[in-house]
Amino acid sequence: MRVARIGVLLALVLAVSGCGGKKQASASGGAEIVSATAPVFVSIDSNLSSDQWTQVDKLLHKFPAYPQLISEVRSSLKNDEGLDYERDVKPALGDEVDVIWLDFANGGSNVVALTKPKDADAFRRMVENGNKTGPDQAVFEEQDGWFVISDTQEKLDRFQEQAASGKKLADDAVFKDALAALPDQALVHVYARGKSIVEALQGVPGMTPLQLGAGQKPEFLSAAFSAEGSGFRLVGAARAEEAPKTQVEPFKSKLLDVVPADAVAFLTFRGGDAFKEQLSELQKDESYRQGIEELQRMLGVRFDKLLPLFANEVGLYVRPGSPIPEVTLLLDAPDEQAALDRVNSTIEALTKTLPSQSCHAPGTEAGVPLKCVDLGDIELRTAAFDNKVVITTGQGAISKLRSSSPRLGDDDGFKKARDAAGLPAESAGFIWVDLQDGIPMILGLANASGASIPAEIRSNLEPLGSFLAWADSDGRTGSFTAFLQID
Repeated sequence: MRVARIGVLLALVLAVSGCGGKKQASASGGAEIVSATAPVFVSIDSNLSSDQWTQVDKLLHKFPAYPQLISEVRSSLKNDEGLDYERDVKPALGDEVDVIWLDFANGGSNVVALTKPKDADAFRRMVENGNKTGPDQAVFEEQDGWFVISDTQEKLDRFQEQAASGKKLADDAVFKDALAALPDQALVHVYARGKSIVEALQGVPGMTPLQLGAGQKPEFLSAAFSAEGSGFRLVGAARAEEAPKTQVEPFKSKLLDVVPADAVAFLTFRGGDAFKEQLSELQKDESYRQGIEELQRMLGVRFDKLLPLFANEVGLYVRPGSPIPEVTLLLDAPDEQAALDRVNSTIEALTKTLPSQSCHAPGTEAGVPLKCVDLGDIELRTAAFDNKVVITTGQGAISKLRSSSPRLGDDDGFKKARDAAGLPAESAGFIWVDLQDGIPMILGLANASGASIPAEIRSNLEPLGSFLAWADSDGRTGSFTAFLQID
């Protein structure tokens, strides 16, 4: 659809510059003329003088390929759509561009867009010039200074009928709550009406009912993408129609003080009763239940027997290793021997049909008894100590854990990433990746395998600092935050 193609190009070309102004687009401006029944509403900040676009420009200029990308986008806009950025696009932009789905029929193509241009004549000229190239035509109507645009008159008529039939989206209490869960200043705000999403998925196998947790249907889904001085942030929120039976309690990671400081990635979460309830709910759905039973038969392991292993904090981390990186799973286990027995019996069941044998390795490491299975390309070691169970691919991983070497929680690089992202002391779990050290490790593995990584790709990966994402919950509302740090 031509409207979609132009929209993508405009979204890219908006990043060319900001003038350092302070004015921000309102995430709910266009919602004042949109029906409250709209399934999805997306608001894009198109004010080139906003702080958001100024930050985007500063961050993207750290990547060597950025000027070339902008040049290519401008050329594509001109060659494919017949539009010149300076002459046609820039004068026609308002403070925001909104995209509204009327429904999810026809492959999700029933879409209109809204904008309130500063120069209405420039907007008309932009559409007229764009319509001169290619068979697809854009049509539009004006309403109270806003222009509604789509690829057919029928969609414009449907939008107007829905908008005239009742309450507007900007006055809807659920929509207001969805925006309140997001940052005020963002490049993009997204709102999805939970009931519409569930209805759209009714006929999709395995997606009925859509769940946020055990038996929880969504009231709304929302997200915002923003630029900050040190990186890009994505925030998402979802609220269930009813309060969950079991709350996911935020926790402070104890394993941060166990994981070695040279780790390049770390994931932590805690299962508990929430995992049991989710498995129980999935088994109530016939399509899920059959899939789970088949997978259990293939693996030779029942999932309900594994759940106790994840009752407390679980940590997964990656360290540099030779010839491949070390991957280690840590389980917080008050009854460490019972947990270790369960782990070893599970590994035995999983490897029964694989070409495996006992390792030619000592039966202890750092004073701890261990079991080792040789799987050919890797060796899998298991051990238990200090109320923890360790499952690792690394030789010497247990010695490292039992040494007095620095820990990740005290590492300057991790603390810098944590502070930049704003990771709270307690969360429902988080994942951290050290891109500055991790990417060179991956590129080294690629080189060792004979792959050739172009120099331009390497140079454009260098500004990436770290990635940190976490989840949280509060009553009916769950949220997640992801932050990409740019150095």
